[in-house]
This record gives sequence, C-alpha cells and structure tokens, in this order.
Amino acid sequence: TGSCDDTIRLWSPEGSPLATLTGHTDFVTSVAANKDTLASGSLDNTVRLWDPATGQARSVLQTPGACVALGENMLAAAGDGVVRLLDLRSAKPARRLRGHEGRGW
Repeated sequence: TGSCDDTIRLWSPEGSPLATLTGHTDFVTSVAANKDTLASGSLDNTVRLWDPATGQARSVLQTPGACVALGENMLAAAGDGVVRLLDLRSAKPARRLRGHEGRGW
C-alpha cells in the first residue's frame, strides 16, 4: 500500500506489516506489482521500481507518475495528461501516448 506519509508498506496475507519502503518525498498515490517487481508512483514526480523480496529500490525514474500500472515487461505511468510506457528491462521510455484532455490516469 502507498500513503500520504511518503512510504510503501508490504503486508503478509494475514495482514501483518512485513516492511516499510522509503525514498519518495511526497504522497505515494499508486502501487502496482507483478511477479518480481513492485512499482510506486508519487506526487514527487518519480516512479520507483522495487525488489519486493529485499525492499531495495532498483531504479528511480524521473517522470510524472501519480498513477502506475504494471505488466510483465512494461510500466505505464501517467500524471500530466501523457501516459508513458516504460520498458522494465532497460528502465527506459518506450512510447508516449497522448490524447487525453487534462490529466490521464
């Protein structure tokens, strides 16, 4: 889960806290996961990719990312009207999708 305290918390299936991930400097507004990556989007205009097994950040992407969605090899980040597709293997932009009026989520 993400929070207005700028952290991400990992939970057990029973509801016990397992870890607190820190690094964002503003509200964490979106969290998404696949089998080996956790992505978090924040109002600090970063998307962070985490290793859920260790709780360590793998990379920090400077991009508006208030909302994130995660697939097997792609991450979508939006927050300024443009949806950015990012290749998880290289952590580099793959494509920009434009067309929304105002902010795209």
